[in-house]
This record gives sequence, C-alpha cells and structure tokens, in this order.
Amino acid sequence: MIFIDTSVIKQSVSMSEVCRIYGIEINNQGFSHCPFHGGDNTPSLKIYPDGKGFYCFGCGAGGDVIKFVQLLFKISFAQAILRLDTDFSLGLSRKKADDSEVRKRRQEVADRQLKENALIEKHKKLCIIHRLYLTAINELKPHDPNENPQRLFVEAIKNIDSISYRIEAIEEELWQMKNNRT
Repeated sequence: MIFIDTSVIKQSVSMSEVCRIYGIEINNQGFSHCPFHGGDNTPSLKIYPDGKGFYCFGCGAGGDVIKFVQLLFKISFAQAILRLDTDFSLGLSRKKADDSEVRKRRQEVADRQLKENALIEKHKKLCIIHRLYLTAINELKPHDPNENPQRLFVEAIKNIDSISYRIEAIEEELWQMKNNRT
C-alpha cells in the first residue's frame, strides 16, 4: 500500500488548474456551471480565489481538489488521489516526484492557455472586421449602377468570405483544444 500525503496534492494543484485540465470553464467572477447536477442555467459553482476549494450554491457540493475529482469522475478518494497524481505528473506514488516532469506538465498547460488566449483575441479582431464588412456591404452598396462603389464596399465584397472562413477555422481550433483537454 502506498501512502500519499494529501496536503502535497492540495498545495501542488489548484482548483483553477483542475478545472482547466478537465474542461470546466470558469468566468471572471470565479463561477462555472456545476457539472454535478443538471438544469444549471446560470453558473452556480464557485471556485474560490485561494485556488483550493469549491462550493455549488445549487446542489451544495463542496470541498477541495480531491473531492472535486471524486465527484467529477464518480470515483473513490484513493482513485481521485491517484488520478490527480497521474494527471498532474506529481510523482507522489513513486519514490520521489520528478520535478522536471511536473514543470513540463505545467508548462504544457501554460502554453496551451497562451495559445488559446491568442486565438480568442484573433477571433475577436476578425469578428470586428467581419461586422465592419457586413455594415459596409449593407450600407455602402451603390444604388445607381453608374455610381462608383466606395473603396470599403469593394474591399468588403472581396474579403468577407475569407474573413468568415478564418473565423470558422479559429472557432474549430478552439473547440478542438477544449475537447482535447479531457
């Protein structure tokens, strides 16, 4: 039997990291839709700023990272500890944790988050351009066939399909990133 000090897990892995790895999205106020009960129309699961605890105001579930994993995967306390140890490369079930593995895993998470944030920003900018082009197409369209179309109208007509395609490609990539976390 392997003895694992749970305080090491609680100190090493924050609730926000657990949520990110297991695909639970947290809003700016630290709330998420609760994965433990259905019918959660508004976010009721609070992830506390200290990063160590959670509480659902809808179903009353609460606790630390270990309890969260237990409830999320419907597994025992021991299985949750082993899952966190494995998923976060803590190395607790081996003789000594390999610090390079832990750093590598955390760096992968950080890199993935940076890439996702960059894609979200690019998506926002493309959506703004797309709205501008749609407005230009609708409002600047020449009414008289002999009238010269304005430059923005011509640019919008030429580029609207390309912008739409790029927006869809980014949305697909973000969707893939989110679904590959689990």
